[in-house]
Amino acid sequence: MLPLLASCLPESRETLLKNLEAGLAEAFHTTPHIHSTPDTLQIRLDTPQFSQIPKFPSAGAPRDANPILDLRHFLIEAPNARFQNTPFSVECHFEDAPLFWVPHTDTHSALGLRNPRTGTIRIRIQPADLEKLVSTRLSELAESQGFELQECALQLAPLPAEPQGTLYRAIEVQLKLKAGAFLMATTLTLSGRVRVTDDLHLAFENLSCEGKGMAASAAKVFLEPQFKRLASQPFPIASVLPAGLPLHSAGWEFNPNPETLGLVAVIAAQVGEQ
Repeated sequence: MLPLLASCLPESRETLLKNLEAGLAEAFHTTPHIHSTPDTLQIRLDTPQFSQIPKFPSAGAPRDANPILDLRHFLIEAPNARFQNTPFSVECHFEDAPLFWVPHTDTHSALGLRNPRTGTIRIRIQPADLEKLVSTRLSELAESQGFELQECALQLAPLPAEPQGTLYRAIEVQLKLKAGAFLMATTLTLSGRVRVTDDLHLAFENLSCEGKGMAASAAKVFLEPQFKRLASQPFPIASVLPAGLPLHSAGWEFNPNPETLGLVAVIAAQVGEQ
Protein backbone atom coordinates (compact mmCIF):
# COMPACT_ATOMS: atom_id res chain seq x y z
CA MET A 1 0.00 0.00 0.00
CA LEU A 2 1.10 3.56 -0.79
CA PRO A 3 -0.49 6.31 1.33
CA LEU A 4 -2.39 9.17 -0.28
CA LEU A 5 -3.15 12.39 1.57
CA ALA A 6 -6.67 12.47 0.11
CA SER A 7 -10.02 11.06 1.19
CA CYS A 8 -11.52 10.76 -2.28
CA LEU A 9 -10.49 9.41 -5.66
CA PRO A 10 -8.15 11.95 -7.34
CA GLU A 11 -9.64 13.55 -10.42
CA SER A 12 -6.42 13.60 -12.42
CA ARG A 13 -3.02 11.93 -12.57
CA GLU A 14 -1.38 15.20 -11.51
CA THR A 15 -3.56 15.39 -8.40
CA LEU A 16 -2.93 11.73 -7.66
CA LEU A 17 0.85 12.24 -7.74
CA LYS A 18 0.63 15.32 -5.49
CA ASN A 19 -1.51 13.36 -3.00
CA LEU A 20 0.96 10.47 -3.18
CA GLU A 21 3.94 12.74 -2.53
CA ALA A 22 2.22 14.29 0.49
CA GLY A 23 1.14 10.90 1.82
CA LEU A 24 4.63 9.40 1.54
CA ALA A 25 6.25 12.42 3.19
CA GLU A 26 3.85 12.21 6.13
CA ALA A 27 4.01 8.42 6.55
CA PHE A 28 7.78 7.95 6.32
CA HIS A 29 9.07 11.34 7.53
CA THR A 30 11.09 11.82 4.38
CA THR A 31 11.29 13.68 1.09
CA PRO A 32 9.88 11.56 -1.77
CA HIS A 33 10.99 12.00 -5.37
CA ILE A 34 8.46 10.83 -7.95
CA HIS A 35 9.10 10.38 -11.66
CA SER A 36 6.11 9.51 -13.82
CA THR A 37 5.49 8.75 -17.48
CA PRO A 38 2.31 7.27 -19.00
CA ASP A 39 3.45 3.69 -18.33
CA THR A 40 6.06 4.13 -15.57
CA LEU A 41 6.04 5.23 -11.94
CA GLN A 42 9.34 5.53 -10.09
CA ILE A 43 9.49 6.50 -6.40
CA ARG A 44 12.66 7.27 -4.46
CA LEU A 45 12.51 7.86 -0.70
CA ASP A 46 15.37 9.65 1.06
CA THR A 47 16.07 8.28 4.59
CA PRO A 48 12.53 6.99 5.25
CA GLN A 49 11.74 5.90 8.81
CA PHE A 50 10.09 2.47 9.10
CA SER A 51 9.90 2.37 12.91
CA GLN A 52 6.43 3.92 13.17
CA ILE A 53 4.59 3.34 9.93
CA PRO A 54 0.93 4.39 10.14
CA LYS A 55 -1.78 1.80 9.74
CA PHE A 56 -2.72 1.24 6.11
CA PRO A 57 -6.13 0.11 4.88
CA SER A 58 -6.85 -3.56 5.53
CA ALA A 59 -6.49 -5.90 2.58
CA GLY A 60 -9.63 -6.18 0.55
CA ALA A 61 -11.20 -5.54 -2.81
CA PRO A 62 -10.49 -2.10 -4.30
CA ARG A 63 -13.41 0.31 -4.60
CA ASP A 64 -13.22 0.26 -8.39
CA ALA A 65 -12.58 -2.84 -10.50
CA ASN A 66 -10.50 -0.76 -12.93
CA PRO A 67 -6.96 0.26 -11.95
CA ILE A 68 -6.31 3.96 -11.44
CA LEU A 69 -2.85 3.38 -12.93
CA ASP A 70 -1.95 0.48 -15.21
CA LEU A 71 1.82 0.54 -15.32
CA ARG A 72 4.34 -1.32 -17.40
CA HIS A 73 7.10 -0.51 -14.90
CA PHE A 74 6.67 0.32 -11.21
CA LEU A 75 9.78 0.97 -9.13
CA ILE A 76 10.36 1.92 -5.50
CA GLU A 77 13.78 2.49 -3.97
CA ALA A 78 14.85 3.59 -0.51
CA PRO A 79 18.67 3.33 -0.39
CA ASN A 80 19.00 4.92 3.06
CA ALA A 81 16.05 3.56 5.00
CA ARG A 82 16.07 3.33 8.81
CA PHE A 83 14.43 0.96 11.26
CA GLN A 84 15.08 1.91 14.88
CA ASN A 85 18.32 3.65 13.81
CA THR A 86 19.45 0.61 11.80
CA PRO A 87 20.22 1.47 8.15
CA PHE A 88 19.11 -0.78 5.31
CA SER A 89 17.93 -0.41 1.74
CA VAL A 90 14.82 -1.48 -0.16
CA GLU A 91 14.42 -2.00 -3.91
CA CYS A 92 11.15 -3.05 -5.55
CA HIS A 93 10.64 -3.50 -9.28
CA PHE A 94 7.36 -4.73 -10.77
CA GLU A 95 6.34 -5.33 -14.37
CA ASP A 96 2.77 -4.96 -15.69
CA ALA A 97 1.61 -3.61 -12.35
CA PRO A 98 -1.99 -2.38 -11.87
CA LEU A 99 -2.52 0.12 -9.01
CA PHE A 100 -5.98 0.49 -7.49
CA TRP A 101 -7.44 3.22 -5.29
CA VAL A 102 -8.41 2.03 -1.80
CA PRO A 103 -10.44 4.24 0.61
CA HIS A 104 -9.26 4.50 4.20
CA THR A 105 -10.27 7.43 6.46
CA ASP A 106 -11.78 10.89 6.24
CA THR A 107 -8.38 12.32 5.34
CA HIS A 108 -6.42 9.46 3.79
CA SER A 109 -6.69 6.78 1.13
CA ALA A 110 -4.13 4.52 -0.54
CA LEU A 111 -2.84 2.95 -3.72
CA GLY A 112 -2.79 -0.83 -3.68
CA LEU A 113 -0.75 -3.04 -6.01
CA ARG A 114 -2.50 -6.23 -7.10
CA ASN A 115 -1.22 -9.20 -9.09
CA PRO A 116 1.71 -7.78 -11.06
CA ARG A 117 2.95 -10.05 -13.81
CA THR A 118 6.33 -10.30 -12.16
CA GLY A 119 8.47 -8.46 -9.65
CA THR A 120 11.34 -8.59 -7.20
CA ILE A 121 11.68 -7.17 -3.69
CA ARG A 122 15.18 -6.86 -2.25
CA ILE A 123 16.05 -5.79 1.29
CA ARG A 124 19.75 -5.25 1.90
CA ILE A 125 21.52 -4.75 5.21
CA GLN A 126 25.21 -4.59 5.97
CA PRO A 127 26.18 -7.36 8.41
CA ALA A 128 27.86 -4.76 10.63
CA ASP A 129 24.53 -2.95 10.94
CA LEU A 130 22.67 -6.22 11.44
CA GLU A 131 25.21 -7.08 14.16
CA LYS A 132 24.45 -3.80 15.95
CA LEU A 133 20.72 -4.47 15.78
CA VAL A 134 21.15 -8.02 17.12
CA SER A 135 23.50 -6.76 19.84
CA THR A 136 20.94 -4.19 20.99
CA ARG A 137 18.19 -6.80 21.20
CA LEU A 138 20.41 -9.30 22.99
CA SER A 139 21.57 -6.63 25.45
CA GLU A 140 17.96 -6.00 26.43
CA LEU A 141 17.37 -9.75 26.79
CA ALA A 142 20.57 -10.23 28.84
CA GLU A 143 19.68 -7.37 31.19
CA SER A 144 16.30 -8.97 31.88
CA GLN A 145 18.20 -12.03 33.12
CA GLY A 146 20.73 -10.08 35.20
CA PHE A 147 23.60 -10.23 32.67
CA GLU A 148 25.56 -7.56 30.83
CA LEU A 149 26.38 -8.19 27.20
CA GLN A 150 29.97 -7.07 26.67
CA GLU A 151 30.74 -8.26 23.13
CA CYS A 152 28.77 -9.53 20.15
CA ALA A 153 30.14 -10.81 16.83
CA LEU A 154 27.92 -12.04 13.97
CA GLN A 155 28.96 -14.23 11.06
CA LEU A 156 26.78 -15.16 8.06
CA ALA A 157 27.66 -17.70 5.40
CA PRO A 158 25.58 -19.01 2.47
CA LEU A 159 25.18 -22.73 1.96
CA PRO A 160 26.20 -23.33 -1.67
CA ALA A 161 24.74 -26.82 -1.58
CA GLU A 162 21.21 -25.37 -1.61
CA PRO A 163 20.99 -22.66 -4.28
CA GLN A 164 17.69 -21.75 -5.98
CA GLY A 165 18.65 -19.95 -9.16
CA THR A 166 20.63 -16.91 -8.03
CA LEU A 167 19.27 -17.23 -4.48
CA TYR A 168 20.58 -19.36 -1.64
CA ARG A 169 17.98 -21.38 0.18
CA ALA A 170 19.84 -21.36 3.50
CA ILE A 171 22.49 -19.49 5.45
CA GLU A 172 24.55 -20.44 8.46
CA VAL A 173 24.43 -17.99 11.35
CA GLN A 174 26.93 -17.82 14.20
CA LEU A 175 26.87 -15.42 17.14
CA LYS A 176 29.80 -15.16 19.53
CA LEU A 177 28.85 -13.42 22.77
CA LYS A 178 30.69 -12.38 25.87
CA ALA A 179 28.53 -11.64 28.90
CA GLY A 180 29.00 -11.24 32.63
CA ALA A 181 27.10 -10.92 35.90
CA PHE A 182 28.69 -10.06 39.23
CA LEU A 183 31.93 -12.09 39.31
CA MET A 184 30.78 -14.53 36.64
CA ALA A 185 31.73 -14.14 32.98
CA THR A 186 31.27 -16.42 30.02
CA THR A 187 31.76 -16.66 26.29
CA LEU A 188 28.90 -18.21 24.34
CA THR A 189 28.62 -19.36 20.75
CA LEU A 190 25.11 -19.45 19.34
CA SER A 191 24.75 -21.11 15.95
CA GLY A 192 22.10 -22.37 13.59
CA ARG A 193 20.67 -22.29 10.10
CA VAL A 194 17.95 -20.09 8.57
CA ARG A 195 16.40 -21.87 5.59
CA VAL A 196 13.70 -20.97 3.09
CA THR A 197 11.34 -23.94 2.94
CA ASP A 198 9.51 -25.22 -0.12
CA ASP A 199 6.30 -23.61 1.16
CA LEU A 200 8.14 -20.25 1.52
CA HIS A 201 8.62 -20.03 5.26
CA LEU A 202 11.77 -19.13 7.18
CA ALA A 203 12.72 -22.19 9.22
CA PHE A 204 15.22 -22.02 12.10
CA GLU A 205 17.21 -25.24 12.34
CA ASN A 206 20.10 -26.79 14.27
CA LEU A 207 19.99 -24.07 16.92
CA SER A 208 22.56 -24.57 19.64
CA CYS A 209 24.40 -22.77 22.43
CA GLU A 210 27.94 -23.68 23.46
CA GLY A 211 29.95 -22.39 26.40
CA LYS A 212 31.61 -23.33 29.67
CA GLY A 213 31.03 -22.41 33.28
CA MET A 214 28.04 -21.67 35.52
CA ALA A 215 27.01 -18.59 33.54
CA ALA A 216 26.99 -20.61 30.31
CA SER A 217 24.87 -23.29 31.96
CA ALA A 218 22.39 -20.64 33.10
CA ALA A 219 22.27 -19.18 29.59
CA LYS A 220 21.62 -22.60 28.07
CA VAL A 221 18.73 -23.23 30.46
CA PHE A 222 17.18 -19.92 29.43
CA LEU A 223 17.84 -20.23 25.68
CA GLU A 224 16.79 -23.82 25.04
CA PRO A 225 13.03 -23.07 25.32
CA GLN A 226 13.51 -20.05 23.03
CA PHE A 227 15.27 -22.26 20.46
CA LYS A 228 12.48 -24.86 20.63
CA ARG A 229 9.87 -22.16 20.09
CA LEU A 230 11.71 -20.76 17.06
CA ALA A 231 12.24 -24.22 15.56
CA SER A 232 8.57 -25.12 15.97
CA GLN A 233 7.19 -21.95 14.38
CA PRO A 234 8.46 -21.33 10.83
CA PHE A 235 7.84 -17.72 9.78
CA PRO A 236 5.69 -17.15 6.65
CA ILE A 237 7.61 -14.82 4.34
CA ALA A 238 4.44 -13.77 2.51
CA SER A 239 3.08 -12.25 5.74
CA VAL A 240 5.43 -9.26 5.42
CA LEU A 241 4.49 -8.58 1.79
CA PRO A 242 1.58 -6.36 0.78
CA ALA A 243 -1.67 -8.13 -0.01
CA GLY A 244 -2.15 -8.97 -3.66
CA LEU A 245 1.48 -9.97 -4.28
CA PRO A 246 1.63 -13.72 -4.91
CA LEU A 247 5.02 -14.99 -3.74
CA HIS A 248 6.63 -17.79 -5.74
CA SER A 249 10.26 -17.81 -4.55
CA ALA A 250 12.52 -16.27 -1.94
CA GLY A 251 16.03 -16.64 -0.67
CA TRP A 252 19.31 -15.00 0.30
CA GLU A 253 21.74 -13.21 -1.99
CA PHE A 254 25.36 -12.38 -1.29
CA ASN A 255 27.76 -9.98 -2.93
CA PRO A 256 29.32 -11.98 -5.81
CA ASN A 257 32.74 -10.33 -5.32
CA PRO A 258 34.92 -13.12 -3.86
CA GLU A 259 36.78 -10.60 -1.71
CA THR A 260 33.62 -9.44 0.00
CA LEU A 261 31.48 -12.58 -0.14
CA GLY A 262 29.21 -12.58 2.86
CA LEU A 263 29.78 -8.90 3.65
CA VAL A 264 26.57 -7.75 1.99
CA ALA A 265 23.59 -9.97 2.71
CA VAL A 266 20.27 -9.66 0.89
CA ILE A 267 16.87 -11.20 1.43
CA ALA A 268 15.06 -11.26 -1.92
CA ALA A 269 11.50 -12.23 -2.80
CA GLN A 270 10.10 -12.80 -6.29
CA VAL A 271 6.40 -12.27 -6.90
CA GLY A 272 3.98 -12.65 -9.78
CA GLU A 273 4.02 -15.34 -12.43
CA GLN A 274 6.57 -18.12 -12.18
